[in-house]
Amino acid sequence: MPRVTLAALMLALGSLTLLIEGGPRTTAEPFVRVNGPPAFTAESVQVSRGRLIVTGLREAEPRGRFAGRVLLYGEGDDGLVLWLAVVRLRMEQANPLAGHEGPGRSFETALQEDRHFSVRLGAPLEVRLVSVDGGGVVRRDRRARVTQIELSD
Repeated sequence: MPRVTLAALMLALGSLTLLIEGGPRTTAEPFVRVNGPPAFTAESVQVSRGRLIVTGLREAEPRGRFAGRVLLYGEGDDGLVLWLAVVRLRMEQANPLAGHEGPGRSFETALQEDRHFSVRLGAPLEVRLVSVDGGGVVRRDRRARVTQIELSD
């Protein structure tokens, strides 16, 4: 088989592989280098009816490992609003008795409850959610407009 034909066949097979796999693969490291570090990372994120439901949220480290995490970006003023909402939710988590006063309530029962912390935003917030698989490959990059953030740990 002539070299030109072999090269054309290899190029066609490579293009077919990219088409089947959904395009070239990007890993988290170059993605973060281009887009900057995310504000936060999470174990999982769901968006449902304008609610951003986040599990295992933590602040992103500039040189951290992002494999198996969802990167959360808020661009411009939305980044500050996202940060402020998370600070408010963390303050609610730090005070486990807030909103749990009443007859028959005790410190022990308040601490044992599985609680979700939620904050409703005054205006819609645009967030960018980037899913990274366990091997560090970016699998999904999407934007969502949310009016409520819910934390579950």
